Amino acid sequence: MEKIKTGKRFLMIVISSFLGFTLIYLLTYDLLVKKDIFISHSYKDFLLRYTSGSRLIIDSGSNSLHGINSNMLEEELGLLTINLADNGGFPLREKLYRIEKFAHKGDIVLLPLEWLHYSSSTNTSNFFLENLFTELNFYYYEMPAFIKLNLIIETPFSSVIRAIEKSKKTMSLENIQNEYIRLIDYENRFKQQEKGDYNGPVFIGLRKEDQNISCEDYIFNRHEHPYILSDIFKKNIALVNKLQQKGINIIFTWPVVTGDDCYPEKDAAVFNAFIDEIKNYLKERNILVVGEPKDSQFKREYLLNTYYHVIPAARDMRTKKLIEVIRKSEAITWFKKTTFPKNALTISSESLKSTIFNSLLEIKNNQLTRISKDSNYFFLEKGWYPIESWGVWSNEVESVFYVKLNNNLLQHDLNLTIENDLYKTTDKTAVYINDKQLGIYFLEGKSNVVIPQYLLNNQKNGFIKIQFNHSNVKSPLEYGESEDSRKIKFGLKTLQFTSIDN
Repeated sequence: MEKIKTGKRFLMIVISSFLGFTLIYLLTYDLLVKKDIFISHSYKDFLLRYTSGSRLIIDSGSNSLHGINSNMLEEELGLLTINLADNGGFPLREKLYRIEKFAHKGDIVLLPLEWLHYSSSTNTSNFFLENLFTELNFYYYEMPAFIKLNLIIETPFSSVIRAIEKSKKTMSLENIQNEYIRLIDYENRFKQQEKGDYNGPVFIGLRKEDQNISCEDYIFNRHEHPYILSDIFKKNIALVNKLQQKGINIIFTWPVVTGDDCYPEKDAAVFNAFIDEIKNYLKERNILVVGEPKDSQFKREYLLNTYYHVIPAARDMRTKKLIEVIRKSEAITWFKKTTFPKNALTISSESLKSTIFNSLLEIKNNQLTRISKDSNYFFLEKGWYPIESWGVWSNEVESVFYVKLNNNLLQHDLNLTIENDLYKTTDKTAVYINDKQLGIYFLEGKSNVVIPQYLLNNQKNGFIKIQFNHSNVKSPLEYGESEDSRKIKFGLKTLQFTSIDN
């Protein structure tokens, strides 16, 4: 009897230990994916989250990244257009869950899917799972709990260990400040009409590993069952129908391909039957398909660097053709031309700045305050490189930061002691307090400047803006001293505010 009780206790200990370990593992995974995020680390995800009104949302793999001109679609069809397309190897399920979370009634979703999405019998790849801890973590955010759990189970344990090794302190003030800089960048890109299309360097020519593969082999023959509609695809269409129930209109079309041999001639009948099967399956579920596969096929001379990528001239030709087929379809009734505010976003850097201000700690009288990654005493708004172990270098001519002073300090004239290094030590620095010039000083080592109390008057919650304007700013590369191309001048180390008795 005693042995049975002992066995039960041992079993309970094992079960409890297993459940405890599992819970810790799940919480660790979740924390690793969500670390350091306030604003999305993806500009495309930012566009999906923070643009409003009716939109044309494009999603698929890189065929749409390189093969669609979003500004042309926007101009011709009259809806704010955003291009979420990234990688054809990423699961369609996760793309649809992301859209479901942030799309709203009146949006139109255009899906020029790569052929893999129709026939693949798997949902995720190791590459996708590995990068959930870094640049793809926004996908994880949008998924329901049961899908998150499934992804955690699928993720190799080795990937989690690597993520733990790379992890940093979560949501420190430094990370929030980096998010602020990112948001400023996103706002500027949106104002400049960047809508998510490819905007990087163009390298023409097939990759070495693809040079002995035909277009058809690249697109189809890597698949297990290239001309069979998979159960995975059919399950994903159920998600598409959920989008329709929210009042979101869906358009399927065919991917861009480049080459005369992309679509099979030998198995043409089988391929055409596959196309008909796709069309019929979607039609039965009230999902619109526009155009034909050949509409988006280009000759080899238009190839960029894979059979799914075209050069910009072909991109614009394809977009023009796509506009034509949409206009001839019933979808044109969904595009009610409106005047939308092109620079309107539902988030602003000013709102994030308030969050940062609320995180700042007060600086007290005579307190020596060091610039460090862990310091919550500084908001480095602009004009600084990343913080290093000793302090921070200025970036370009103007460097701005904020501090929060104790109320007692605000009642007095202040002596500000600045400890800094100068790169090339013959130049003076203009110092501004709350946008008023205090003076022009030679600052190096430890220097003192006096801040009169009238410049501190009426400061809401004690926040003080300090600005340094640097002269003769050049990089070590320009001086011929090293390969360092940073435009540095002023290396800030510490600050100390001391009240001066009146």
